[in-house]
This record gives sequence, C-alpha cells and structure tokens, in this order.
Amino acid sequence: MLKIKSGKSCCSTFTLFVFILFYFYYPIFLNCQENVVLLGQSYNTTTTTSIDIGSSDVSGTITTEIGLLSKLTYFDIRYSAVQGTIPTEIGLFSKLTSLSIR
Repeated sequence: MLKIKSGKSCCSTFTLFVFILFYFYYPIFLNCQENVVLLGQSYNTTTTTSIDIGSSDVSGTITTEIGLLSKLTYFDIRYSAVQGTIPTEIGLFSKLTSLSIR
C-alpha cells in the first residue's frame, strides 16, 4: 500500500497523484481518439457513418485506424486511386451495410 508521509508538501502529493493517473489511465485515453485521418481527410470517430470517395481522385492506402470508425455503415472506394489491401478491421464493423470496392 502506498503511504505518503505527513511531512510531504501538497506539491509532491499532487505530483504523485498526476503520475499515478497518467501511468494507469493514459493507455485508455489513447484509444479514445476523436478524429482519424484517412486518405488525407479527417473523420470524427463518434459521428462518421459513411465514407464515399468512389469515382474520385483520392489516392493512398487505407490504414488500420479505420477500425476506430465504429459507427460506419457505408464505405465506397470504387473507381478511386486507393491502393493496397483493405485492413481486416473493416470486418469488425457491426453496422456496415454497404461496402463498395473494386
């Protein structure tokens, strides 16, 4: 059990508190990103339900961060310049109803 001696100042107690908070809870906060950048565009992880870049000149690869868009229902990249493989995280979307790729 952690005990703080009574002779310690409040600043050192506060420092210890911040250290403990950071050490134990920071990894949880890392998984709570509010925005994800995919293919040069920013998407909000709590409100984005569709991504439609089909028939556009958007290029690049889809990163695994797409898995943070848990409310995604529609994803269209047909006839775009997107390259590479589709991350397996897309298979985890329980709300995805339309997936259009080429």
